[in-house]
Amino acid sequence: MKKIAIIELDVRNCKLLVAEYSDSALVNVLDETNEPLKLWADVEVDNVIKPARTIETITVLQNYKKHIDLIGVETVVAYCTTAFKEIKNHRSFIEEVNSETTFKFEIMSDDKLASAVHLVSANTMEQIKAITINVQDDYINIIKYNRRNILESYKFGFGALSLAKHFENETNLTASEKMEKMVDFAKAQFSKCDIFNGEDDEYKKIGMGNAFVNAGRLTRMGTKYSLNLDHNYELVIENFGKAYDVVKNLSVDKTKKIKGVSADRADTIASGFAIIKALMDCYCINKFNINELSVINGVLYGEMNAVFGDRPIGDILTQSLETCNVFYDKEQYNNKNIFIFANDLFEELRVLHRYTKPQQRILKIASYLATCGRRINSRCFEKNAFHIVLNSEIYGATHKEILLAGFVCASQNLDEFDFSTWVRYNDIVTEEDLDVVKKMAVLVKLARFIDKSKTADHIVCDVLGDKCILNIVPKANCHCILDDVRKAGADFKRAFDKYLQVL
Repeated sequence: MKKIAIIELDVRNCKLLVAEYSDSALVNVLDETNEPLKLWADVEVDNVIKPARTIETITVLQNYKKHIDLIGVETVVAYCTTAFKEIKNHRSFIEEVNSETTFKFEIMSDDKLASAVHLVSANTMEQIKAITINVQDDYINIIKYNRRNILESYKFGFGALSLAKHFENETNLTASEKMEKMVDFAKAQFSKCDIFNGEDDEYKKIGMGNAFVNAGRLTRMGTKYSLNLDHNYELVIENFGKAYDVVKNLSVDKTKKIKGVSADRADTIASGFAIIKALMDCYCINKFNINELSVINGVLYGEMNAVFGDRPIGDILTQSLETCNVFYDKEQYNNKNIFIFANDLFEELRVLHRYTKPQQRILKIASYLATCGRRINSRCFEKNAFHIVLNSEIYGATHKEILLAGFVCASQNLDEFDFSTWVRYNDIVTEEDLDVVKKMAVLVKLARFIDKSKTADHIVCDVLGDKCILNIVPKANCHCILDDVRKAGADFKRAFDKYLQVL
């Protein structure tokens, strides 16, 4: 494994991302650090960074350098955000930082910024055609792409923070009136961009940045959404509108008290909501899928393209599951093999379950993570699996698919199915989903037993009357696994209403 570090320097913070990657082009983030900086305080006074702030910045970067040297990082990529472009002494500041740290900071160009926004969506959101709206403090990117190709891009010179500051002196306005002013201002700016004209429904709308993440969190709270997941949350206009009606009447002091929102970002809550409201109104958008990742992750994917070549990811879900498999699972629990057998069982038993691709995707997630509970404890590892699945970095899957896959992993022994946990998610799951979970759990359990001795070659199933005959074709003597497979017969009968005969 090789390691790479990405450092993003902004006037308000300095981010460090450390990742490792394999020879098969799989990437895993090891560490993320975000240190606040107050360069903006100098910039707001006279647009010049003072020596004292420069020293503070260098100290943070030197600590980063010690950390990445200690863990053996081979490659370091450093860049400054576009916020430095307008600072009068940005050249001397960057030269001094580079001299004192041996990093090679450069201001990111608009083209590289657009590429990073595109790559972070293309590699983590399973949308072939999409328009990504990246809302940051001082700018907004809109990137339209089809697979790996950027079709159009547009950049606005305002963001959540600059919009809030633009109206902060309007003390004669109520919070609601100020919100309406911000919405009108944003709509006037968005009307200058025709990137949405002529696009069809195939282009999904993806929202990036703190504005969307905060809007997602507050909307989930308002609707009592049971999953606490930011990535790929569907921010629909009806639920957002209810949250918007609450936020527009809150002062900054009150937004600081909202649970789940950082107090130091409270001044951008209203402006972020105003921008999303303006986007929905101006472009007639009814739904955003939220991408919780940021530009720094896009830079990482860009560097991986430089190492492995610009090869499009054909299946984002498989890529993320392969990453979990390579970086977290011990060789003897190679869950890719479990998926192969589980998928074979799924195909062989279609006549019994009659499920299609949506259920097959759930089975895929659960198979790859079938033994993930062993990372905590090998005994009763199934019980540990649920929360591990829900908190794993699984891209290209919906919240419901991840949730049901978690239940499948945790329910490999049907006698221990946790109904008390199941009812907590009744806003997402249905009675039909319960049947899916039980059947997929039995298939995963059978696949795990079949793979246990590594002697099975393939399987054949025949359904005759009230019986299902499972024939395990061996590469070598596999009598040692037949008894284990037969033990799943009781669960098989409960899930499929057929007796299981193993040959």
